[in-house]
Amino acid sequence: MSKLGKKLSLLLALVLCFSLLASCSSDGGDTTGGNNEGGNTTPSSSAPAPEDGSTAGNPNSDIKIGVVVKTMGNPLFREVAYGAVMAGEVFGCEVIPLATQQEGQIQEQIQICDDLIVQGVDALVVTPQHSDGIATAVDAAHEAGIPFISVDTAVNGAEPECFIGMDNVEAGYTVGKMVAEKIGGEGNVIILQGMAGASTSIERTEGYEKAMAEYPGITVVASQNADFQQDKAQTVMADLLQANEDIKAVICCNDLMALGAIVSLEEAGYTVAKTHAEADAIGTNTEKAIIIDEDLADSDAMAYELDRTDDMWALADYVAKGIEVLDNDTGFFMMCEGGKIDWACHANDAAASIHDTQALADAVQVAIDFAKEHADETLILVTGDHETGGLTIGFAGTDYDTYLDLLENQKISFAKYDSDYVASYKANKTPFETVLADIEKLFGLKAQGEEGDKLVLTAYEMEQLRAAYEKSINGTASSQYDQAEYVLYGTYEPLSVTITHIINNKSGISFTSYSHTGLPVAVLAHGVNAGQFNGYYDNTQIYHKLAGMLGIA
Repeated sequence: MSKLGKKLSLLLALVLCFSLLASCSSDGGDTTGGNNEGGNTTPSSSAPAPEDGSTAGNPNSDIKIGVVVKTMGNPLFREVAYGAVMAGEVFGCEVIPLATQQEGQIQEQIQICDDLIVQGVDALVVTPQHSDGIATAVDAAHEAGIPFISVDTAVNGAEPECFIGMDNVEAGYTVGKMVAEKIGGEGNVIILQGMAGASTSIERTEGYEKAMAEYPGITVVASQNADFQQDKAQTVMADLLQANEDIKAVICCNDLMALGAIVSLEEAGYTVAKTHAEADAIGTNTEKAIIIDEDLADSDAMAYELDRTDDMWALADYVAKGIEVLDNDTGFFMMCEGGKIDWACHANDAAASIHDTQALADAVQVAIDFAKEHADETLILVTGDHETGGLTIGFAGTDYDTYLDLLENQKISFAKYDSDYVASYKANKTPFETVLADIEKLFGLKAQGEEGDKLVLTAYEMEQLRAAYEKSINGTASSQYDQAEYVLYGTYEPLSVTITHIINNKSGISFTSYSHTGLPVAVLAHGVNAGQFNGYYDNTQIYHKLAGMLGIA
């Protein structure tokens, strides 16, 4: 292998290594700074240099790699720099981490790259400030025979050796869909974009807007750049709140801008509670409040009821708090959503869906208890927007029998199993036998047991589990599944969804789909004018019935 080939191979291994190190680091540093201070220096505590300052005797000791991140003021890029230095120690080469004084300084970043080229680095790894402007640095590196790798932000007008980043359009679309569902598919939305010209900002915004376009009831009233900076996001958000009314959601292209937006919301009169103690303090005197669950789980939502611990708020607690805050002499309207029932059915996790349905029932009971004291002026409606998964009682393997008590052996939702166990299996290549022990502990399914024990895995089920284990461990993307694989796993973690399929089926439960179905959903009414909600009709008519009752239609 040529010296250049050797260096390029090392560089790719190094980039992979520091990407992993940065993502796994627990030292997030200061996340409050919005001015993105840093400068062209090695990060002090976040990116330590090798202790002895030497790599003598190592075959890679003559290799020097420049790592240029956008700013040391952003925790993400501090972690990238930290990971690069740590990876350099692993491979025994010199890593020089640098950054501009502030995010967005493209000319300063180009100058840093030029200086590193003059110093004779063997490679450049850069998180570009802009997709367009950095092309000159790429060309200069190539003229000097230096490989250039772009991280996080793509390059236009030049061709780096490779680009390492995520599908920002798909990520933005996923976020947009989640936001749209959280606000019920209608309302005014603000988008805070990042740096103009940065592919991360452009592509994430494209994804947000693609998702919003699927909801006719949602209007994006403003989409404005805040340069990925906390302070600027705070200023921009304050201006947008003055110019626009009744904002239901704000989508930000990074965490720092979200922090700035929250400050503006608070200054605009919103009380933002992020802990149970802060939520407890909100009362009838609080005019505008946003309560964020203290224990967010998958997709930054409340934990599944199956995973909730006693110190965490349940859905019923939020309904009780909502009634406490909203109750007044003129009346109020409140909507509560047990949205994770839907998510669990998408994933074919019957136990998680049942537990969240019970949590919704507990929340409804809080409303009923309130209605008992206001019987002549309260209406409670319980319904769904659609059915998901095609859940049915009856499975071919159990004939006419059901064994629903078997579901009590499941102690964890599919999502928590994914995050707390499967991720570790993948990272450590955990043996199948060890995985089976976890499955028995968490789901009750076992390889061996007494005769008649319905939780003992059959040879067929064991074969299904092993195949799913191999698929999960190998990390095959669901987009690459053939038809048979999609029918088995959908877009979910093969091992997790196979476990829930098996325990569902043993219980006498089955699902027909991972998607929405045409099954009708019930509308249950209690209280004043409840009789208007009898019969079968499109559930979009609920609005018109309510509007008619209130005299606003």
